[in-house]
Amino acid sequence: MVRRGGQVLVVSMAWEDVDLLTVEWIGREVEMKASYGSQPIDWRTVLKLMERGLLSKQAMVTDESFIGFDEMQSSMERLMKPEEHVQLVLVP
Repeated sequence: MVRRGGQVLVVSMAWEDVDLLTVEWIGREVEMKASYGSQPIDWRTVLKLMERGLLSKQAMVTDESFIGFDEMQSSMERLMKPEEHVQLVLVP
């Protein structure tokens, strides 16, 4: 959901085709940007949005997302199957 004239930043890669109705974006003058990498300012922005309650980690992270160092190798293999996991959180 984005307001008229708003921006959407795409920070993930789809492994399958994505349906996109351009009329929904163009008619509302929504700007779409893509980013493969990130800068330190990006992390600060995300953390501020989370602090203000405007971005929820529950939509992105599940209990299964948290892994320890001993699980890193098997977890990297799981990431190769995006239908199972798209991101993990390393807990030292």
